[in-house]
Amino acid sequence: MSVQREAVGSGWVQKFSDYLRYERRYSEHTVRSYEGDVESFLAAQFPGVTEDDALQSASRGAVREWMAAMVQEGLASTTVNRRLAGLRYFFRYLQREGVVKVNPTLGLTRLREPKRLPVSLRQAEAERLFSEVDYGEGWQGKRDRLLLLLLYSLGLRRSEAAALCWNDLSKGYTTVRVRGKGDKDRVLPVTDELAEALGEYGRAVAAEFGSAVYRGVVFLTDGGEALGDGRIYEKVKAYLGQVTTQSYRGPHVLRHSFATHMLEDGADILSIKELLGHSSLSSTQVYTHVDAETMRAAYVHAHPHARAGRGRDGK
Repeated sequence: MSVQREAVGSGWVQKFSDYLRYERRYSEHTVRSYEGDVESFLAAQFPGVTEDDALQSASRGAVREWMAAMVQEGLASTTVNRRLAGLRYFFRYLQREGVVKVNPTLGLTRLREPKRLPVSLRQAEAERLFSEVDYGEGWQGKRDRLLLLLLYSLGLRRSEAAALCWNDLSKGYTTVRVRGKGDKDRVLPVTDELAEALGEYGRAVAAEFGSAVYRGVVFLTDGGEALGDGRIYEKVKAYLGQVTTQSYRGPHVLRHSFATHMLEDGADILSIKELLGHSSLSSTQVYTHVDAETMRAAYVHAHPHARAGRGRDGK
């Protein structure tokens, strides 16, 4: 399904993007995602048609055909559902602006999605990540270790880590202010280990680039520029590869590990919700399923009755 952006125009799509960017204050990644969802639909169902004509012609049937085509192309149900949600949001915006009278996505149900639990490290793997992995010498090594420690100790999203500035940290590094999704701030406590790592890295990077670094973002490239989401992903993936063999090794593994390990150690789910910056409890409750799976695995492995059951099944 090719996206022909020039064929569908950019009037209301651009206005929608500006609304998300400047009024809703969504991240650039989120804005581009919504924009891509809308343009994918318009280009697939109304190729060569002007944007205004396409918007007035959009129907529930056209949306259903678009979804069916994505399924036939082999796209995952999660991807199809995400694109449908983006299109639904766009037409809701158009209704509010008086551009269309009916939202063509209404009445369409999401595709069933396979149940997928968050991927996390085992606690022993997390310990090895900070006790055995070699991060290298110099200020860059301190930066890399601090980056992973920050993601794991605070459960940050990689975009939050990339945007973190020195002035977000309190004096003495006791707390940190994090700006999350929807421009919502949360203040998190900083552990002694993390505070020590921040101090060591701060002194090292200031010695390299001068004290002016304290006026900008925390994580810098070797050339003194902001590290950015892409480089953060690459670094985390490389270091996690030294302690785990699981296929997905992105920064979100550390966020999932933070939540899972806290739950395993007795933290209540409401506290975890606030620390993660989730807007709804349902987003956090997935970790209760992870903990249940962990307990079940431990039971099957260790309990005499479970072992006896495996013997009867021949497993």
